[in-house]
Amino acid sequence: MIIGNWDGRSTYRCGRRKYWLDRSRQRLVRLTGEEKVRHNAVETLMQEYGYPSSWIHTEIPLQDGSGQRADILVKPAKAQCALMVVECKKQGVSLTVAHEEQAFGYCTATGARYMALTNGRAVKAWMMDHYRHSKTPVDELPHFGQLNMEQCQCGLGQLADQPYSSGGESAHLLSSGTFSDPDATEPAGRLHELIGSNSAVFTEPFEWRGHTFMEDMGIGTRPLGRIRGCWWDGGYRSVLVLSPEGDAYVVRFKVGRSDRDHVSYLYVVVSVGTRNHCALASFLDDSSQVDAMRELMEIGSGSQFLADLAVEAIGRHVRRS
Repeated sequence: MIIGNWDGRSTYRCGRRKYWLDRSRQRLVRLTGEEKVRHNAVETLMQEYGYPSSWIHTEIPLQDGSGQRADILVKPAKAQCALMVVECKKQGVSLTVAHEEQAFGYCTATGARYMALTNGRAVKAWMMDHYRHSKTPVDELPHFGQLNMEQCQCGLGQLADQPYSSGGESAHLLSSGTFSDPDATEPAGRLHELIGSNSAVFTEPFEWRGHTFMEDMGIGTRPLGRIRGCWWDGGYRSVLVLSPEGDAYVVRFKVGRSDRDHVSYLYVVVSVGTRNHCALASFLDDSSQVDAMRELMEIGSGSQFLADLAVEAIGRHVRRS
């Protein structure tokens, strides 16, 4: 396995900093140190080995109670075990026996059949034997097109290209009955349906008011913590947007209830790296705002309505930065 350099093809900038889009975490990750190695390894698995992005998961917490996270886990939805684990180290760091044991532990926890260890230049790979608790060096990891026989041997079941819900997390959508104002349920329900749709809201690339909506990443399931008094445990939609200046942002939409004032909002969050800035919070329990929102939704399509909110949120974020 040779890790390619994909920095020029698939990275973005915001200000003076360079980021890569981690679709597993649905966020822009600053391209430094170990993250650069991880970015290139993920791109190699997709571009050279043919794995769909929905199979590749990064920073996945292990289910053994250790609190450790696997750098890269290749695993289809509903599989009985992972296919492979890739452990990444910073460029220039020598690969040691301790690093091998670390990756071996991740394979044991996830049931992965293959494991690899890389510092971006050197790559070591092994095939696992979980019955004998041993590993055998291999020259190459399997390509996606070679998995017909592997799926029978690994017990992977049907290899469906579906999103993987990390850590057993699932998207949570409020029912219309959670809204205190009965008049607010109609637009709120429509917003839930729009944001929580399994199909993409934006046809990519979608141009709107000088901004380019590069990628609709669908429903997020990874917890983001507490934002503007609302716990973001899932059920939000994430979209990659480029401003007219070429800066990249992840914009997130969610309808949720604030635990501060116990009312419902449509939240629009602008994210760069690990920072999540709630730029808009439309009050869904106020009849005047709901009427205005209903009118806007009637004028444009769902994508145009959300695009307007995203552009406004990015503008507010830039002015406050």
